[in-house]
Amino acid sequence: MIVIDCESSGLHPESYPIEIAWLDVYTGEHDSFLIQPAPTWTYWDLDAERRVHKISRELLTSSGVPVQTAALRLNERLMGLTVYSDAVDRDRQWVSKLFIEAGVEQRFTLGDLHAWLSDHLPDDLDNLICDQEAPHRALADCIAIADIIKQIIPRS
Repeated sequence: MIVIDCESSGLHPESYPIEIAWLDVYTGEHDSFLIQPAPTWTYWDLDAERRVHKISRELLTSSGVPVQTAALRLNERLMGLTVYSDAVDRDRQWVSKLFIEAGVEQRFTLGDLHAWLSDHLPDDLDNLICDQEAPHRALADCIAIADIIKQIIPRS
């Protein structure tokens, strides 16, 4: 079971992914990286930077990986898998934007964590995640989700 989370430059239609993380719930294997904005990615929500993710555009430029590197890195480990997101519509949008910009075919799919957990935890996942009080960063959010999954569905 692998979970994925994306942070973005905002929620505007011109927003783009700025950080992606994935985490194997039961083994702890993970990856997390910042993404350098592509030249055409210019929209920036200062309010999201200040209040939500606290990642500056300058940090992305200096410490992020290029979009093609990000796409290839995700494909290398996640190829052929379904990875789960608690905000699948948004995360699918960001991941798709990354792969389109990189000119790389996405070789994994994103699944809806809520649907996957529906037999075990109807309608309460968002409240449990909010109760974790994790910083709004991609890997921290994956860890919070994984902690909840492990409480609900212990590894057999």
